[in-house]
Amino acid sequence: MTLLAVWYQEDTLFLAADTRLSMPGTSNGILRLTDHGVKLIPFSMSCYGPATNGFFTELRLTRQFVLGYAGSSLVAQQTSLAMSVLLGNLVSNADSNFPSVQDIANLAARLVQEYTTEVAQMYSDAQKAATDCIIAGMCPQKNVVRVFKLVTKINENSQPPIQTTAEEICSLKDLETPYLLGDTKAKSELQSSLSGASSSTPLKALETMVHENTTADTVGGGVQFGWILGGNYQPVSLCRGNPATFLNLGFDLTDLAPTSTLNGWITGGPGYAG
Repeated sequence: MTLLAVWYQEDTLFLAADTRLSMPGTSNGILRLTDHGVKLIPFSMSCYGPATNGFFTELRLTRQFVLGYAGSSLVAQQTSLAMSVLLGNLVSNADSNFPSVQDIANLAARLVQEYTTEVAQMYSDAQKAATDCIIAGMCPQKNVVRVFKLVTKINENSQPPIQTTAEEICSLKDLETPYLLGDTKAKSELQSSLSGASSSTPLKALETMVHENTTADTVGGGVQFGWILGGNYQPVSLCRGNPATFLNLGFDLTDLAPTSTLNGWITGGPGYAG
C-alpha cells in the first residue's frame, strides 16, 4: 500500500510518499516487495508546431507533470509510462491551444481504467487491482497549478464494471490541509500528528512514521519528495544529518551514485533540509 500526501503552501505544491511496495500475501497477510519503490512518477509533455520547412519540428512547449498513486504499482507505472509515450511528441497547428491539465488527467483516467481492467483478471477480487492516483502540474491553458484525483470504481453490475474518472481537487486553498491517499490506518495516524503551519510538517510526520514503522508492513522504507514551484514538477532529495546525507527513494545517494558513476555529475540536487 502507500501513504501519499499532497499539500500547498508558500506558492508551492508539495508531494511526499513512503517508498515501500507491497502486495496481498497468503492468509490475508502482506508481502513486502521493496523498500525503494517510486510512487511519485514524473512524465513530460512536448508540443510541436509547424516550422518553416513544413514539418512539425518547432518546439512550442515542454512541461513536466507528476503522477502519484496508492494501490496497484503495476497499473500506476504502466499508466505513467504510457503517458510519457503518448504525450512526448504532440503536434498541432500553430493556432491550437495547448492541452490543459484536465485533458491530461482525462487521458490518464482512460489508461488507468484500461490497465485496471486487464490487471484485475489476475485476481478473484477485482478490488486488489484498484489504484487511486493524482495528476498534478502547471496548467498550460490557465497558468496555475491544478491537481486531479483519478478515482476508480468497481461494480460488477455496471457497464463497464471498472470505471475511472478524473475529478479536480477544487482549489489550491483546499490543499492547505494535506490531501492524503493510501492505507486507512496510516492516513488517520498522519492526520492526527499534523500540527502547526510549517510547510515541512506533513513531510516530517511522514518521515517519523516511516522510521518508526508504526503501520506494520503497509508503510515504510524511505521518503520520496517533490514539488511544483514555477512551471514544472521537480524531484527533490532530502538533506539530512551532519555531515549531510542526501536521501531519495530510501537510498543514500552518495553510496548509490557517487560522482564517478555519473561522469562527474552529482545526483541529489536540489536538496531540502527543512
